[in-house]
Amino acid sequence: MKENRCFPEQTNLRELVDFYLQICSIEGNCDAVAVMAGTLANGGINPLTGARLVNAAAARDTLSVMHSCGMYDYSGQFAFKVGLPCKSGVSGVILAVVPDLMGLALFSPLIDRHGNSVRGVQFCQELIQRFIFHHYESQLHTDKKLDPRKPRDAHRFDAIASLLFAAENNDLATLRRSYISGVDFSAVDYDGRTGLHVAASSGARDAVKFFIEVGGVNPNPVDRWGHTPLSEAVHFNHTDVVEYLENYFIFQCSQTTQGLIHSTVHRDIRQHTLQQFIQRLGTEVSFASHLVCSVSQSDHLPHSFQIAVEFTKRLVQIHYYYYSQ
Repeated sequence: MKENRCFPEQTNLRELVDFYLQICSIEGNCDAVAVMAGTLANGGINPLTGARLVNAAAARDTLSVMHSCGMYDYSGQFAFKVGLPCKSGVSGVILAVVPDLMGLALFSPLIDRHGNSVRGVQFCQELIQRFIFHHYESQLHTDKKLDPRKPRDAHRFDAIASLLFAAENNDLATLRRSYISGVDFSAVDYDGRTGLHVAASSGARDAVKFFIEVGGVNPNPVDRWGHTPLSEAVHFNHTDVVEYLENYFIFQCSQTTQGLIHSTVHRDIRQHTLQQFIQRLGTEVSFASHLVCSVSQSDHLPHSFQIAVEFTKRLVQIHYYYYSQ
């Protein structure tokens, strides 16, 4: 190494070799080695005492060397397959580091031809198969691997937040991506509000239409304060959203209660406002209300009739909601 000028000038080789032999003679149990690994994983700060033992730059440089040449002649393959900074010893120990998470001490005396613990290497490979620890593995798109660095349910919370922001901003591109990704469009936040609530209160008519017609969500969910998307749209005076939701409810009722409501519903939707329509259907609404009170408690109704009753309930709710404003 000296002949190839691997050492800086003025290097004392005797002191260097003495230091190397001291390092090779360090003794420690698994607990001590784990603390060493944890200190490097923690940027040079002892995870038990909180004392800084190594400055951050030295810890970073040490991990870089461990990643590139810490496993003897197997270092290249290990970096490719495992992708973690590790240092092995011929005693059968492996000091493994997952930066910003933890340090591991692995000990099994059986070593391979490279001088690495056979079971220790196998453990690291199995670890990478289950967790997102490889240095170059994407933390955004994985095949159901675990990432203990993220809070539990973080992915679900991120998806809900993205959905709500897209609903508020009428961002159909994000809504389409979320729908294709399998995001639950009926998901609620801590107040029980859905994306449909947010879209309706923001006047995002296109988003409202997407939630209902593409996402297939319940068009009349109730949050913790008893508010529905329709009531939110009315409160914030988003008339285009109000008109869409009212027409949607009436259309659905007409489709499933044709025997209860006159067949001119479609013409009335096109030609009249909701108030005019309900006034014309006053008799039918009264009859529907009486019908719901009479049969909705029955457990022996045919499925198709139960659906008809449910939509009739919605029509009655629209009637009473509108006149209660």
